Amino acid sequence: MNSELRALVDAVELNTPEMERTRFDFCFACAESISHLLELDEALSAYQGFKSYLNGELGKVEFENLKKSIWSTANSHQGSKSLDGTKHSAVSATYALANAINGNAVAAAEYAAYSKTYGYGGYAVSDLESYQEEYSAQVSILKELLAKKQPHEFNIVRPARLHPKPPSEVAPKDDALQVLAKWVQAFNSSDIDRIVSLYAPDALFIGTGSKEVGTNPEYFRTYFQSLKRDMPRGAKLESYSALELSSTVVLISGMDSVSGNKDGVLFHRPGRVSFVIVKRDDKWQIVQFHRSAMPQ
Repeated sequence: MNSELRALVDAVELNTPEMERTRFDFCFACAESISHLLELDEALSAYQGFKSYLNGELGKVEFENLKKSIWSTANSHQGSKSLDGTKHSAVSATYALANAINGNAVAAAEYAAYSKTYGYGGYAVSDLESYQEEYSAQVSILKELLAKKQPHEFNIVRPARLHPKPPSEVAPKDDALQVLAKWVQAFNSSDIDRIVSLYAPDALFIGTGSKEVGTNPEYFRTYFQSLKRDMPRGAKLESYSALELSSTVVLISGMDSVSGNKDGVLFHRPGRVSFVIVKRDDKWQIVQFHRSAMPQ
């Protein structure tokens, strides 16, 4: 886990809309670093499509389609056709590209680091020191991009902080979605403390592997210990609907996917998820959570 990179991403709020161009430039740098490890024609084509988008040569609609299709490519990768074990890093490289195209900076970086380290030999991935050179390079790249950041960005809404809405004009749904965005970020960072802090102490919790209803922070913390295994972990809300039940209660239901690396084998598991997010004492918190695997 590249702790320095994650801290920098949080510090500069890289996942906010106003940082979109910088985030995608960093994601592309991650993809570029492992482009030589890509094997599938679909992945190579997607890489070129990503490059074209950043150069203004690919439209927004086409790019949105590319975001979806690259996941199919990554999930269908059967592994390297090479007899050289080091080339099995192609699978991780494809997941790095998929996360990069979808703007998941931390996940893209960690998959890229894993892929490049695996390229040295399968033995290297179990040695944390083997990652340090790549981790340092990633931090340096992001710092350079931040230093070059221009005041304008492309394909985004102008920064909300320059003209913030009065609190009375902010829709409850927007506040709830901010909590959800923090949840995804904490999951992708395997930050257990942060993800647990988003739940109300008396929240009702049913995870994919739950055999009972969790009702306290100790349960939530124990459940999310799995984020420290099978790393790097990733979560993405593929689609959702949000319903404002009142000015202080919002229900969000959708289809998601979680990913990770188990014993050197990448997995990607789709599911169904729902959150009830409530405002209490000026703080929005998750009071109900339920996730289940997607039926076969």
